[in-house]
Amino acid sequence: MNKNKSVSAVLLVALGLTLSTAQAGDAASKGSAASAKVNADMANREANKKTVLAFYDAAVKLDFEAARQYVGDLYIEHDPERQDGLQGLEKAMDFDRRHNNRKNMVHELVVADGDLVAVYSKSTAIVGAPLAALSSSGSPAGGSPPSVAPAANAPAPQPDLVGDIFRLQDGKIVEHWNAIYSP
Repeated sequence: MNKNKSVSAVLLVALGLTLSTAQAGDAASKGSAASAKVNADMANREANKKTVLAFYDAAVKLDFEAARQYVGDLYIEHDPERQDGLQGLEKAMDFDRRHNNRKNMVHELVVADGDLVAVYSKSTAIVGAPLAALSSSGSPAGGSPPSVAPAANAPAPQPDLVGDIFRLQDGKIVEHWNAIYSP
């Protein structure tokens, strides 16, 4: 499957999760027992989204020690270029650190359904910002995003379009799928 179709597939899943959330809202109007269940489900979804976004924040900083607290003991990675488990995650972050693969991630859409969280982001390479100063919003401590320096006389780079799906269990990330489209 080409990258464009992969990103489209991830976005369709995210749309499906959004529709499922709307259906849950409809169920809430059908009775107090259903309402209590929907409220608990919504609270779980929000907690899962917060976990994933906190993981992103640590991952953008390439801070394995901070990221590992959000990952379960059993972590399945479906990116064929990455390995399963905490050791695989640590190796990936170490590789990115050694190759100065720093990114500005702007999350355009974050949706959750049950134990799944889908995130659609735009990712641009960062030049000139220290790792510790970055967050998943791409903003350094000063508040404004660092600049992306294109080559001399070159147009600014187009961001990569990234679709991630995370599965959580007991509040921890245990599985990850992604698709990246580089224009």
